[in-house]
Amino acid sequence: MDRKISEKNLEKFKHRVNQYLDKEEKKRRSEEEERQVEADLEKKAKKRLNDWYEKHRVQSENSAKIIWDWYQEFIASDNFREITEPLKKTRAKEISISKVIHCKVPDSWNGERDWSRKQLLAIDMSEGERKLFVHNYVKYGKSHEITNANDLLEHVFPPVLIAIAKTITDETIWDIIDIISDQTE
Repeated sequence: MDRKISEKNLEKFKHRVNQYLDKEEKKRRSEEEERQVEADLEKKAKKRLNDWYEKHRVQSENSAKIIWDWYQEFIASDNFREITEPLKKTRAKEISISKVIHCKVPDSWNGERDWSRKQLLAIDMSEGERKLFVHNYVKYGKSHEITNANDLLEHVFPPVLIAIAKTITDETIWDIIDIISDQTE
């Protein structure tokens, strides 16, 4: 049974198809424009963050050197031995140096936002070990061994470096040092 489709009904359907295609094209263009705006904002935010890092680069480099030099002197000192010797009989495993930092950082909207971070520098007190690590205070935060000042620059956020170096230069570092014990024993 061959039914002939009326030209009028066919034209109505073709009109609906064209409306659908127009709607889909508008949607595609809108999504593309949104992706472009997001990409532009991300590019702008990265540039602002890179500019911000560059602005703090020299101070961060100086701070990393101050921290690294202090660490090298401290672990070789009699003070370190005086502190760590009695702790060997306990569950103490690290000497931590931490500072909570509140500062302004660039945001994607051409402004600044409040930012807070806590990173912990830790000196391993395991038998014979005196390695320096940085720990990020986030769930499942990574730890990185620090073997030189450049590692500090790579793994520690600039305001944290600057703040810890300031405690070394103004001799308040002892206020931010603590003992971390091994809770698994």
